[in-house]
Amino acid sequence: MLDDNDFVQSFVEEARVHVETVETELMQLDLSNVNDEAINNIFRAVHSIKGTSGFLDLTKIVKLSHSMENIFGEIRSGKMKINDGMIDILLSANDCMKTMVDDVKSSEEVEISEFLDKLSTILSGQFSEKVELTKTVNSAPNTLGSSVFAATEVKKQKIQDSVGRGHKIYRIKKSLEKDLIQNDITLIQFIQQVGSYGTVIDCSVDMEGLLDSGDETQDVGLEFLFTTVLEKDLLSMALNLSEEDICEMNPLEEEEKPVEMGKEEPPTQVPVENVVVVAHEEGDKEVHTNKGQSIVPEDSIRVNVMLLNDLLNLASEMVLAKNQLLRSIDSHRKSIPGIEPIFQNINHITTNLQEKIMQTRMQPIAIVFNKFPRIIRELSKKLGKDIHLEMEGIDVELDKSIIEALGDPLTHLIRNAVDHGLELPDAREKQGKKRVGSVTLKAYHEGGYVNIDIIDDGKGIDIEYIKEKALSKGFVDKFDIATMGDQDILKLLFKPGFSTAEIVTDISGRGVGMDVVKTNIEKLGGTIEIFTVLHVGTTFRLLLPLTLAIIPSLIVESENQKFALPQVNLQEIVRIKASDPARRIEYINNAEVLRLRDKLLPIVHLSEVLGMERTFIDQNTGERVEEKRRNLFHSRRVNQQTVPKENDLREIGDRRQLNNINIVRILVIKIGSRRLGLAVDAIHGSEEILVKTLPVYVKDCKCYSGVTILGDGKTSMILDPSGIIEKANLHYFDGMDEKNLKDVTLESENMRETQNLLLFQCSGPETLALNMAMVSRVEEIKAEDIDKIGDKEYIKFRGESLRVVRPEDFIPITNQKSLKSKYYVIIPKLVGHPMGILIEKIQDTVQAVVHIKQDDNITEKGLIGSTILNNTIILLVNIYELFEKANPEHYKVETTIKKGVKMNILLVEDTPFFQKLEKSYLEDAGYNVHLSENGKEAMEFLQTEKVDAVVSDIVMPIMNGLELVRKIRANPALNHLPVIAITSLTGESQIKEGMKAGFDAYEFKLDRQKLLDILEQAIQKRSVEV
Repeated sequence: MLDDNDFVQSFVEEARVHVETVETELMQLDLSNVNDEAINNIFRAVHSIKGTSGFLDLTKIVKLSHSMENIFGEIRSGKMKINDGMIDILLSANDCMKTMVDDVKSSEEVEISEFLDKLSTILSGQFSEKVELTKTVNSAPNTLGSSVFAATEVKKQKIQDSVGRGHKIYRIKKSLEKDLIQNDITLIQFIQQVGSYGTVIDCSVDMEGLLDSGDETQDVGLEFLFTTVLEKDLLSMALNLSEEDICEMNPLEEEEKPVEMGKEEPPTQVPVENVVVVAHEEGDKEVHTNKGQSIVPEDSIRVNVMLLNDLLNLASEMVLAKNQLLRSIDSHRKSIPGIEPIFQNINHITTNLQEKIMQTRMQPIAIVFNKFPRIIRELSKKLGKDIHLEMEGIDVELDKSIIEALGDPLTHLIRNAVDHGLELPDAREKQGKKRVGSVTLKAYHEGGYVNIDIIDDGKGIDIEYIKEKALSKGFVDKFDIATMGDQDILKLLFKPGFSTAEIVTDISGRGVGMDVVKTNIEKLGGTIEIFTVLHVGTTFRLLLPLTLAIIPSLIVESENQKFALPQVNLQEIVRIKASDPARRIEYINNAEVLRLRDKLLPIVHLSEVLGMERTFIDQNTGERVEEKRRNLFHSRRVNQQTVPKENDLREIGDRRQLNNINIVRILVIKIGSRRLGLAVDAIHGSEEILVKTLPVYVKDCKCYSGVTILGDGKTSMILDPSGIIEKANLHYFDGMDEKNLKDVTLESENMRETQNLLLFQCSGPETLALNMAMVSRVEEIKAEDIDKIGDKEYIKFRGESLRVVRPEDFIPITNQKSLKSKYYVIIPKLVGHPMGILIEKIQDTVQAVVHIKQDDNITEKGLIGSTILNNTIILLVNIYELFEKANPEHYKVETTIKKGVKMNILLVEDTPFFQKLEKSYLEDAGYNVHLSENGKEAMEFLQTEKVDAVVSDIVMPIMNGLELVRKIRANPALNHLPVIAITSLTGESQIKEGMKAGFDAYEFKLDRQKLLDILEQAIQKRSVEV
C-alpha cells in the first residue's frame, strides 16, 4: 500500500492533524479538573492513527499509537489519573509519532523501544514522575553513526550535555579552497565564527574522498560537528551558508543506542501546573479557555497546494490582463454603446474571483500560535519561572506563505520575552508584582495589516543601558546618539551582534536572532516595532500584510517615472498650492515639514530619496528644467534629519520653485506608529497590481519591495514605505513614559474611540460626515443615470432599482440644486431598506476623535449634531432619521410606550459621538434614557435609581463593560436587570466572552434596528423570568 502515493499522502495529512490534536489537548489539560471531552478527543485521534497505519502495514506507528491508546483508554474509564510526568512522556511519544508520520517510508527504521517501555510502565502502574524520559527520536538517516565522525566517550558526553540543554546537532560542510582560502578566511577564523553561535565538537577532513579521486587539484572537503540552539534556516543566515551545506543530525550512540539527555537540573523546578495557557479569538479582553469544546468539521475537500498556487497565479495574471484591457480601450468607451456595464461586470467578476481564490490560501494564525504553549512549558521548567501565556486572535487569518515563515521569528521573540523580559519569581515579588509572569501573544486587524503583539510584563528595556552598550561596542558615536529618539535607540537591538544579555546562555545572549527576525519580517513585507516601559513591560509589534500576491496600489509619478505605493500604507493625500497660506511647507533644522491639523509632518521627496535629478516646469517656457536649489536629502543624510518639534520655524515662502503648475502632492503615509509625507509630481489613480519579486540587481535597495506590470504594459517599482523612512534617515522623537504606556495594549483600545468619517458636500457649502462603519461603498454616477419617478429619484445598482435621496431635501442645509455632469452615491449598510445618499462632492476620509458640541443648537431630525475639524464645522448625519424622513412607512420606529408608562434605560457609553447617536435611537423608540460614562458611574447610579434595562459599551475607562455586567450579576438587588452590550468588537469570540460575563445580548453599536429588537426581547424575557 505504500506504493499508492495518493493514499499515503492522504494518511499523512490526516495523521498530522491528529498528532496536532493530541499535543494541543495535552497542553490545555487542567490536571485539577480533567476534561472528559479532551481525553475523548485524544483517544479518538490516536485510535484513528492506529487504524489507518495498520491498513498500511506501518507496524511501528501501530505499536506506538496502540500503547498510547491503551493509556488514554484507562484514563477515559477513570481507572487511571493523569499527572504532569505522564504528560511529559506522552508528549515525547507524540513527538516520535510526528517524526514517523512526516516520513512514513522510513518509519520502520525509527527506534521506539524506549517510548514503548515508558508507556508500558505507565500502563502497569509502576510509573514514577522522577523517571526521566529520553527525548531523542532515532531515525536511520543523518545519524552520527553514519557520519565521518568517530564517537569517542568525550564527544558523546559533549553531545549529551548539549542535547540536555536543548541544542540541535548539525554537520556543516565546507570546501577549504573555495569557501575559505578564496574568501581570505583561515580555518581558525571560521571555527571561531562558528563557535560564536554554538559549540564545535569535532572537525574532520575527507581524506578518503581526496585520496580516491587521484586529482591533485581536488578541493579539500571539511566537516564540522556543531551544536547550537538556532534553527537550520537561521543558522544558514548567520553563517552565510546554503541550507544544503548544513545537515541536522540525530544524536545516536554507536550500535544505534539512544544518547541519554543530560541530567542537569534547572535552577528551580517549576510545576507545570503553574504554566497557564489560555487562548481566545481576536479582541477578547478576558482570559478563558473552553477546553472541552470540540471542533466541528466543515464540509470540505482536500486540494493540492500546488493547484491553489496555480489558480492564484492565473487569477493574478487575469487582474493584470483586466488592467491592460481597461487601459487600452479607455479612450473609446464613449464611442462604443453598452461597453460600460460590460467593463463593470468584468471588473466585478475578476475582483470576486481573485478574492475567493485568495481565501483558499488563508490559514488561521492558530497554526503558528499552537506550538507556543509547549515552548513556554519547557522554558518555564528550564528557567525556573512561573509563566502565564495568553493567546488572543487565534482565528485571524494570513496567507499560507506568511504563516509558514512566521514560526521562527515568533519563536525567537517568545524566547527573548521569557529569558530577557520576565524576572524570576522572587525578584518579581520584591518589586510588588505577581510571582507569575505574563506573556501575551495577540493577533488582530488594524489599518489593513495584521498586527501581532508579543507582550510581557517583565522588567522592560533600559534605554540608557542600550545607549551605553551601543557606544561601547561602536554601533553609534556620541554625536549620532544625541540626535536619536527612543524608537531609534530601540532599533539598535536589531543590529547584528547587539545583545543586552549579561550572560550567554543556550536560550539567548549571543546577539544572534533579533537581526534575523527583522530580516525575515521585512521579507514578508512587514515591519517590527518595540514599545517598552522600564519595570513595566515590553511589546514587540509585527505588522504584516494579509497577502503577498495582489495588492491595491496608488500609481504615482516622480520625474516622469511611475511607481506603485500600496494603499494599505496611505492615510490621505494633501494638495498644496503656493497661493494657499494655510498649508505652507516650512523648514526646521534644514528639514521640510508640513503643518497638518496642528501637527508637524516630515516631508520626503520621492525623487530625492531615490537619488533622481530634481526638475520643475518653468512657467515662462513650459519646459522641464533641473532644479538648482540645494538637495535637501543629501544634507539630511549628513545632518541626521529629525522629525521636528515646535521650535525655530521659518517659512519657505515663494523662494522655493514648486514643480508643475505650482502644486505639491503629499501622500501621507503611516507605518505602525510612524508617519511621513511623501512628495510626488503626479497621481494616476489606483490599480490592483500583481507583485513580482525584485530583480537581483536591485534586491538590496531598501526603497523597493517588488516590481509589477501596470495596465499600460510598462513595468513599475513597488515602493516600500519602511525602507523610504530608513533611507531618508528620519528620526522620530516619540519617547514613551510610564503614564501613557502603563498598559501597552491601551493604544489599540484608545483607537477605538477614534471615528473614521467620510466627509462630503451636497449642493451647498456645508460639510457633512458619516461614520465609515455605516458606508458599504461609494459609487460615481453620471447625471443621466438618475431616473425620476414622480418626486422620487432612482438609479440602477447591481441590476436593481435603488432609490436615492438628497440630504438637502430633508435636513436644514443649503439647497442650491444645479445641473452637474456627475454625482456620487453613498451606499449604506446596517439599514433594513437601503437607499442611496446622492451627493455632489467627496471631500476626504479622516480619523478623528469627535467632540460633539455640548451647546449644539442643531437638533433637527436627521442630524446627530456638529463638531469642528480643522477649524471647519462638520454636520454629523443620522442616517436612520434621514431615511425615516424620506420614507416614513419603512423607517418609522415603533414606540415601546405601553399603558402610558415609559421605560427607563441606563446607557453606559464614554464616547460623546456614540452617546448622542445611541441616545437618539432609544429615545425615538420611546425610552427614557439616563447616561453614564463608565462602569463605575453606572454602578453608583444603579445604587440609587431604578431602571428597566442597561445598555453598555465594552471598552471604557475606569471600569469596562465586562466588569460592569459581572458586578451587576453578582448583586442580588440588580441581577434581574437585562443588560445589553453594544460595541464595535463583534467577533465570535468577543460575543462568547460577553455572554459568559452575563450580557443578555451583544450587538454592533451602529445597528439601530437590531439594538431595539434585541433590547425589547431581553426586557420581555427577564420580566417573564422574574
